[in-house]
Amino acid sequence: MSLIDIELLELLYTLIPVRTMVLKPIGEMPLLTSSIYKGSEVMISRWLAEILEEENYVEILDNTLTSQDLAKLRFMHTQQRGRLLKLDEYFFTKARIAIEALESEAKKVSDIVLLKSVERMKEDFTEIANIRLSAILKAIQLKGVDTVEKELSIEERVLINRFRKILFCWLQKFVELR
Repeated sequence: MSLIDIELLELLYTLIPVRTMVLKPIGEMPLLTSSIYKGSEVMISRWLAEILEEENYVEILDNTLTSQDLAKLRFMHTQQRGRLLKLDEYFFTKARIAIEALESEAKKVSDIVLLKSVERMKEDFTEIANIRLSAILKAIQLKGVDTVEKELSIEERVLINRFRKILFCWLQKFVELR
C-alpha cells in the first residue's frame, strides 16, 4: 500500500460522522447547520467531534475498542480459521487509535497493569491481522476474492486491490509465457 492510500484512509476516517452527546450549548458555527443544545445527541464529523470533545463541549458516543473486544475477536478468529468474520469498516484504524491512546495513558500514569493490558491488546491485534492476512492471501491465490470481499474492512479492501495489481503485473512479467 502506498503512503497516499494510507493517508487517504486516515482522512476518510476523520470525515465519518460519529454520534455525540452535547455537554454544553454550542452556538452558531459555520460547519454546523443549526445551534446545538445541551443534552441533544447529534452526528458530526469525527475530526470536529474530537476537537469539541477536547474542549468539553461534546462526548463521542461511538464505542472505542477495548482489550476485551480484541480478546473476543481473537478467540472468534482462531475458532473460524478458514472463514473471515465481518469487521467494522475502519477496524484497523480504530484498533490502532485505541491501543495508542491506552498506551499513552498508561505511560503517563506509569501504570504497569495497564501497560500489560496494552501489550496483550497488541498481541491480540497482531494475531487477528495475521489470521486475516493469511485468509486474504489464500483467497487471492485461489482467485476467490469475491467470496471474502464483503467481510473485509476498508483497509483490507485497499490492501487487496493493491496486491492484486502487483500480482497481476508480476504474473504478466515473469510467469505468463508469450
